[in-house]
Amino acid sequence: MQETIDANYTNTKNNELPDKQTIAAIKQYLYTKKNKCEKEGIGFELSVQDVCTLLQKAGINFSDVGRRKDQYCLGRRTNSTNKAYIIDSSLPYTLETCRFITNSDNVREGKIGLPRTNETKNKISDGMKGNRNRLGHTNTDEHNRRISKGVKTYWSKRNDKNQKSKL
Repeated sequence: MQETIDANYTNTKNNELPDKQTIAAIKQYLYTKKNKCEKEGIGFELSVQDVCTLLQKAGINFSDVGRRKDQYCLGRRTNSTNKAYIIDSSLPYTLETCRFITNSDNVREGKIGLPRTNETKNKISDGMKGNRNRLGHTNTDEHNRRISKGVKTYWSKRNDKNQKSKL
């Protein structure tokens, strides 16, 4: 399957046509994305040419595509209704429904409008309270006595040093 690249698509940073290595990377990206979409029952109708067009519209190179939050991914457009953005998961991946956006924006759009359950809210709240390393742990009376004794010993020695240095 040999696909041709539109001569109008250029690498936006240095105005060159993509090299064979970049085209191979785009094909691998599309292969992976298409297989994931098939497993999830989502339509996928993009070609290498379409991805190059989307890259050019976004003003980025394929080297800017990745998994970090500041890198770009292929996201489907959202529909705006009642000032809430809803991702229409029934939309297939096509030239008209896709765009390259940063991963952080893609996650944000996916979470907008989804209500959190009370259980989730409580878990978030509990996780933000106190020292998380000892969450739910209580000291025994013996342990508290040892801690108290150690603190008193430390401060008595420190106060003795300070008094001796003043003399």
